[in-house]
Amino acid sequence: MRTKAVLVLFVILFGLTAVATAQESLTGARADDNTPVLQLKADDPGVPDTLRITDVTATAGTKAVMDVYMYNDEELAALTMPIKWSSSAVTLDSVSWVGSRLSYIATKPVTINNTNRTVNIGVVVLFETYIPAGQGLAFKLYFDVPAATPDQVVTVDSTTIGPAYFSYTLTSSADFVPKFVPGKLTIGNPQPTIGFSPSSFTFNATEGGSNPGNQTLTISNTGAGTLNWTVTKTSAWLGLAPTSGTNGGTVTVSANIAGLTAATYTDTVVIAATGATNTPQKVPVTLVVAAPPKPTISLSPTTFAFSGTEGGSNPLSKTLSITNTGAGTLNWTATKSSAWLGLSPASGTGNATVSVSVNLGSLVAGTYVDTIVVSDPNATNNPQKAVVTLTVAPPPKPTILLSPTSFTFNATEGQGNPPIKTMAIANSGAGTLNWTATK
Repeated sequence: MRTKAVLVLFVILFGLTAVATAQESLTGARADDNTPVLQLKADDPGVPDTLRITDVTATAGTKAVMDVYMYNDEELAALTMPIKWSSSAVTLDSVSWVGSRLSYIATKPVTINNTNRTVNIGVVVLFETYIPAGQGLAFKLYFDVPAATPDQVVTVDSTTIGPAYFSYTLTSSADFVPKFVPGKLTIGNPQPTIGFSPSSFTFNATEGGSNPGNQTLTISNTGAGTLNWTVTKTSAWLGLAPTSGTNGGTVTVSANIAGLTAATYTDTVVIAATGATNTPQKVPVTLVVAAPPKPTISLSPTTFAFSGTEGGSNPLSKTLSITNTGAGTLNWTATKSSAWLGLSPASGTGNATVSVSVNLGSLVAGTYVDTIVVSDPNATNNPQKAVVTLTVAPPPKPTILLSPTSFTFNATEGQGNPPIKTMAIANSGAGTLNWTATK
């Protein structure tokens, strides 16, 4: 049953003809192989099942051999390994199983397509024992490198060919995708190439605020050889750390807005590497510093009315509320013109209340007007005003009340004076009656 199930799977992925042909004669296989084997080291049973292609270096006009190693922690019934290489400058000559963990298995279909730069490699256990858990050489790839091949790096990676995808098949016929580690075939002495990401940076901040968050520039060598890079910039507000490295690395890009006013600032990070194919590379940096948020002055109330009496006591104080209905910080001052008007306090920060008072002092009866001006040069509606009106009434007047309003005295000639009589003087009005009596 297990042979039938696995065979059905490979008929789907490779086709019946490919399987039958592979059982008789494996096209593209080599039998003469004495290449040393680089052992794969598995860490522990928890490491993922893996297929890994080793990196190799070759010169034009030679044959390059890339060892492919596998690791599995369970028995396997089949392998499906479609592979693609990145350059048409090389062609795959053959696949060798000599000295590999899979050499004992008869059914190993291989389909090489140099036009598409692909090879579909399969292994199916039909009559043999299952592939035991373990690690070691799986097979070898033999590439022809023509004499005129230019220096370059060819990447050999997994792919999908039709319905065939990279997978291991367990003895239960369930398949899964193991980890794949691609390999590089370096031909000649190719130069490094500067790779970087992202291609630009934008920072946003507010004048007087905190610095924007740092960002990261990732630098990589997308070519071959060794990339010794440096990064430089022009502006003092732009920071880079570190400023040099080898091959891959990250650079922290920062912006310091201290002392900068609202505006848009630009600079360029220049990545340079001696010998790189594309040196230098430039990364534009934009810093947008926005104007600080502005406060808005709100007053309540916007009018005050006081009343008093000439010569009388001062009226009670009132309260002016100052509120910031905008953003940022409101640094306000309150001013007035007249000496009779008092403000306390006369300045402050943020929301506050101001005691508004009047002093009648020597003011005579009349109407007096002044204006409280609350200002902050940064406010959106600077200044704001509250009108103060003081009405001073004339002092109350007394009214003379006499009682009686007439007197009659009777006397006899030669006799004594008549009795004294009394006149009552009263104030029937208001205020104070300061009277004098004349005759």
